[in-house]
Amino acid sequence: MRVVEQLIQHFWTRGALSRTEADYLVLHGFVRSHELQDYNLDNDNPVEPTPLYEPPEVREPAPPPPDIEDVLLGRRTGRKKQGGKKKPKPSGHNLAPLETRLHDHFKWRQGYPALMNLGSQIRPCSDWTDAATAVSEVTATDLEIHLVSVLSHRPQALGELWFSFSVEDLYT
Repeated sequence: MRVVEQLIQHFWTRGALSRTEADYLVLHGFVRSHELQDYNLDNDNPVEPTPLYEPPEVREPAPPPPDIEDVLLGRRTGRKKQGGKKKPKPSGHNLAPLETRLHDHFKWRQGYPALMNLGSQIRPCSDWTDAATAVSEVTATDLEIHLVSVLSHRPQALGELWFSFSVEDLYT
């Protein structure tokens, strides 16, 4: 404890401790007021010790957002009811909303010319799905070689490829 007192005295004499900090240390018994040079504790205005840590407000955690797969497949989300009769599980999933969204998404993206060019560089492709499969199966080094070849002949293909591989619309 003597070491702590000496450190407090050292910092007080060098002006590294503010008056509020010194009051706190004296009030909590780390050092006596007469041991600090030129320190006078005002007994008329006692300083309330400031807590070093204030616990955060306790809040009920927010429910987790629904899983995007559950929303797209039409599954019910949320908490299960306790008690009562159990409902029979559905035998299949309602894929109609997912099929509609995917059809709309791919309808206005037909063609994918840059993706077709890149896929054809790797292997012969009949449509954009074959091209996407070819791109996904090639190694990173080979993909880089084919990508440089496509971009050197058609620089605007970079924007088209970016658009082709964007999944942001599907996610939102």
